[in-house]
Amino acid sequence: MLATSNDLQVWDVNLQQQLFEWQLSTDKAQGTSPALCYRGVSLVDTEDNACLLCVGSSTGVIHTFEADRPDQIHHSYDLQHHTSSIAALASGQTLGCSSTTDGSLLASCDDGGGVTVFQANSANDFAIRHTWEGHGVPCVSVAFKDSKLLAAFYDGSVRLYSLVRLALLHLLKHAMPTVFACCHSNHSLDMHVAHYTCLTTLSMFSTPVI
Repeated sequence: MLATSNDLQVWDVNLQQQLFEWQLSTDKAQGTSPALCYRGVSLVDTEDNACLLCVGSSTGVIHTFEADRPDQIHHSYDLQHHTSSIAALASGQTLGCSSTTDGSLLASCDDGGGVTVFQANSANDFAIRHTWEGHGVPCVSVAFKDSKLLAAFYDGSVRLYSLVRLALLHLLKHAMPTVFACCHSNHSLDMHVAHYTCLTTLSMFSTPVI
């Protein structure tokens, strides 16, 4: 799956055949102007067992596509909640990884610093589990880890939220270059150690990785 400045593309695993394409010019949710780019791609399993491909856009809209079969992908729903450009998406679905995170959860973050967790009940029904307001800088990446959510911000900070208590658990803040991505470890390592490694690696890049 590729989210680009022109379109959304879905390819087979060998990158030999393009299975689906959604042009930016098609993105006019409820009369809004077409998006300038797509940012953030994630797969979500709904509560009624549908597989959804979710894609964020610069208009703040999250487009969802039913994707139960690779050769039968079609636009399903436009999720409108964010008021600024989507920066990243993450889901509780894990592909071959050990996790207790609910696969129907979708996390999104935006250039205003807002972070929201949705519950996908069906292809056309998303409920907001919780929203954390921004603190003045863009949130650029989110990642689930069991009952927690990690969020990386443009000011170099990483915030750890509880999905049970719906509260901020920990703030990791450093005087270092911008954080552009975060992820969790699939092994029995301390989550903070995994993120120290991630942050150090990302500081090697001189240009943003989106």
